[in-house]
Amino acid sequence: MSEASKLAIYLELMARGEADSAVFAAELGLSPAEAEGAWSSLESLGLLRRLRQSQGQPQSHSQNHSQNHGQPQGHGQAPGHGGPPSLESARSETGQLIPVSPEAALLRVLRHHRSLTTHYLRESRDLERALEALIDVYLPAATATRSEVRMSIASGPGELRQAVRDLFESAQETVSVMHDGPTPSLLELRRSLNEDRYLTDRGIRVRRLHLQRHALSTDAVVHFEAALESGVEVRLAPVVPMYMFIADTSMAVLPLAPDEPEEGMAVLRGATLVRSPLALYEHLWQQATPFTPGVPGRDQVELTEEQIAIVRMLAEGVKDGKIARSLGISVRTVSRKISDLMHHLGVSSRFAAGARAAQLGLLDPRSESTPDDNKTGNHPEELLGA
Repeated sequence: MSEASKLAIYLELMARGEADSAVFAAELGLSPAEAEGAWSSLESLGLLRRLRQSQGQPQSHSQNHSQNHGQPQGHGQAPGHGGPPSLESARSETGQLIPVSPEAALLRVLRHHRSLTTHYLRESRDLERALEALIDVYLPAATATRSEVRMSIASGPGELRQAVRDLFESAQETVSVMHDGPTPSLLELRRSLNEDRYLTDRGIRVRRLHLQRHALSTDAVVHFEAALESGVEVRLAPVVPMYMFIADTSMAVLPLAPDEPEEGMAVLRGATLVRSPLALYEHLWQQATPFTPGVPGRDQVELTEEQIAIVRMLAEGVKDGKIARSLGISVRTVSRKISDLMHHLGVSSRFAAGARAAQLGLLDPRSESTPDDNKTGNHPEELLGA
């Protein structure tokens, strides 16, 4: 049915005000299919309301009149087989047709469109939030979890240098380094200072933990002072278990076997693997004594031979009992002498006494050497400088 035909039907219905659907269709000569198509089209535009008898609506007066008085069927033609339906056969499709003005229909369509638009906008916002959560929160977390445990081996000088460079580049907040073994050479100290300055210039906190006996070296003391001026934190400890680098909680480089550096270095990535070495470092760092520059020279502090012997043994981590046996005195006497020595050096701990004496150059230079220092070519620090 054309739009012109539907318009004519609508205008006729508007003129009547309302009509019984069956009677109206019969009067217009519409078949049931044509009538239903017209009503549905007008209804979809909001120009028509239908009140069916099944909804409990009363029949119109014209329908009651047609039921009371009836009209004869067409001769030689059964109902529903071509031609306009009779009023009698149309009564099965009866229902009220109520026209709606175009203005009211337009407002209704606009309200419906606004409702749909609001719904779609709400769904769009929900979808956007879901995408943001998936992309910004869950996907990175899942990716980080999958890549959390990563371990590789740096087995040669080139691989070790690259691993340390990668560690420095990955650092966001803190780089922590632990030095064991022999006192670093002048070349190693210079390289270390360049690394430190590169990191501190980026705003990275740098911590270096050295063996206490490293402070026996004049070159090392000068290096420590220069490092402090660059913003590096330096502490000394009587025992440092291994040579190790740590960047934040994300990466660590440490020996596979601390007693056998030639076995290579383990490169750990991810908080799960880095957590344990970092905890060890933090414990040792808290126990260590900060290196203090600008202390009085040796000519301003005098120690007796016995005090030098005691402080040397303290620097090496020797226990009171062994010190007492070495000097041929009681443990109580050793404790008293150590207390006097700490007061004399202006320190508050036994370890600090050894570190201060080393800074002052009061210890025998021979104490710099240990059997381990005679090893060459194996320590990771030497490999880095290779």
